[in-house]
Amino acid sequence: MILNKDNTAMDSRTEALLYAAARRQHLVEVVMPELERGGIVLCDRFIDSSLAYQGHARGLDIEEVYNINKFAIGDMMPDATLFLTSTQRRD
Repeated sequence: MILNKDNTAMDSRTEALLYAAARRQHLVEVVMPELERGGIVLCDRFIDSSLAYQGHARGLDIEEVYNINKFAIGDMMPDATLFLTSTQRRD
């Protein structure tokens, strides 16, 4: 549902909730078991993505989006966040 490109009219709150739920399931199925084994986990997106896409881009209150995701992830915040950007211009 969330990755279906034909689903262009999804309500912004629904989208935020679905991404938070998907994030929770990813934590439960992948991240937590790997951390319990003593592994290192790298994710290409986490809560910052929801703040940017569902909060800023979709016009939802950033604090509400944060709280939805905080409920989903509990106390599982990353130790570090990297922000990569290109200095090259695309004209």
